[in-house]
Amino acid sequence: MSTGTGASRNRPLKIIVPFGAGGGSDSFVRMMQKAITDEGLSNRPWVIINQKGGSGTIGSRTVMAAPADGFTILNLHEAIMTAKLSGKVPYGPEAFEPIAATGRASMMVIVPDDSKFQSLKQLMAEARARPETIKFGANVGAPAHFAGILLERAVEGAKFRTVQSGGGQQRYTLLIGGHLDMGIFSLDEYINYRGGGKIRALAILDFEPNSAIPDVPTAQSQGIDVIHHNTHYWWAPKGTPTVKIDAIAAVLEKAMNTDLVKAQLARTHTEALFVRGDALKTLITERMETLGQVDLSHRAELPNFPLIVSCVVAGLLLCVIASHRSERDKEASRAIDRPKAQPALAWAVGAITLFYVALLQLRIVRFAILTTLFILVVGALLAARLPRKPWLAMGEVALLCGLGMEFVFKRVFVIDLP
Repeated sequence: MSTGTGASRNRPLKIIVPFGAGGGSDSFVRMMQKAITDEGLSNRPWVIINQKGGSGTIGSRTVMAAPADGFTILNLHEAIMTAKLSGKVPYGPEAFEPIAATGRASMMVIVPDDSKFQSLKQLMAEARARPETIKFGANVGAPAHFAGILLERAVEGAKFRTVQSGGGQQRYTLLIGGHLDMGIFSLDEYINYRGGGKIRALAILDFEPNSAIPDVPTAQSQGIDVIHHNTHYWWAPKGTPTVKIDAIAAVLEKAMNTDLVKAQLARTHTEALFVRGDALKTLITERMETLGQVDLSHRAELPNFPLIVSCVVAGLLLCVIASHRSERDKEASRAIDRPKAQPALAWAVGAITLFYVALLQLRIVRFAILTTLFILVVGALLAARLPRKPWLAMGEVALLCGLGMEFVFKRVFVIDLP
């Protein structure tokens, strides 16, 4: 691959993988990277950067805002489509330049090994007879979530209780820990996770059984007419020159034809799909039309996270201030004039709150730590003019609030927190 001369030829190509290390997307990209490096398919290094968070939207935003110079690309499967269709972000494939589609994975319906359900048909019958009692783990708006909705649509009256449950590894942990009743995984993820003997597959959402798991029937063979795949796509920032798109696509195509990738795809039973150019644009359009038929209205049955945090923090701070109001009033009555309102304080609290929310979105600081610091700082600002500073009380409230809310959101609502 040649995109320039001099220093630019040795400048790394950054591949943003918007999920954590070890997942299906990360493993796929690292396989491609190894083939490119081992076979010398590119004259510059391909560097993988894991930027997890927001069901892939943190990483996609990074690439969307990157210079369109061919040095930063994104590997993101159909979550780039489902995130827009579910309303999580206002952009989709149209905000990027598609490079190629490489590999298509079958999806599996998984349950804990000790689950009472022995077939997908039995599980769906329960979902119909007792709606919203089966806890279905997925990143809301992600491809696995869409697969769950397709299952619901296939059986009239069936409905799961959708639980926000993070990426594959976290979803697996929640599943075997008894926090979920079912989940949707790629075939590769299932093969990687089943070694512990703690999960079972009820069905594969494909046209026919897979030779790697011949005992797992298709959903269609159980009377559930659902076919669902997840394709690996590569994207560049909008406006990236066609010559650079073509150069990257050419390297990816060569990598797909290496013995290493062929063997790995065969091992994980991933379809060796490769599409580029006009055929790729057609494929993306067709998938958007298909996925767009899924109605996600009223599906986000999760607490309003920002509102809850704001209300809890505001309530706790009001309690701290109210508890010292009598002393403040006594001191104020001795003064000639009461302290005047300070607009600067309001602006400061507002700015700190915005900064807090931004850090939550970036997921670079653990929720409990960040929330504790936020309450301490805001509390200190609001209590600065009190005659007696309730430092100990504020510290206790901040710590209990940070740890307490983290426990409630993670254990009760099963929300994926930083």
